[in-house]
Amino acid sequence: MGGQGSAVQHGHRLTNLLLCCGAVAGPIFVAAFTVEGATRDGYDPMSEPVSALALGDRGWTQRTNFVGTGALMLAYSKGLRRAMRDARWAPRLVGAFGIGLVGAGCSSRIR
Repeated sequence: MGGQGSAVQHGHRLTNLLLCCGAVAGPIFVAAFTVEGATRDGYDPMSEPVSALALGDRGWTQRTNFVGTGALMLAYSKGLRRAMRDARWAPRLVGAFGIGLVGAGCSSRIR
């Protein structure tokens, strides 16, 4: 009746959801900085990094982009850990990348 089969099915759904976080993180990140860069006066994507968008009055949008993408990558690393039980470094490295993005979003508050 619900039992163990239901718990396993829920576990697979959660793992798939966590893995989907990794699939959407990149496109969302690129879309957000592309729109922000296109609407920001004085921003030249050929000569400035996307982290430059984290500065100034509208910098909160890129900082949010960093933190949100970092959170998605942390969820993805958890999904990798669940899906690939024997993998050691892939989930750790993806998690470190996620932590770095969150850190970039939190530390680029300089004006």
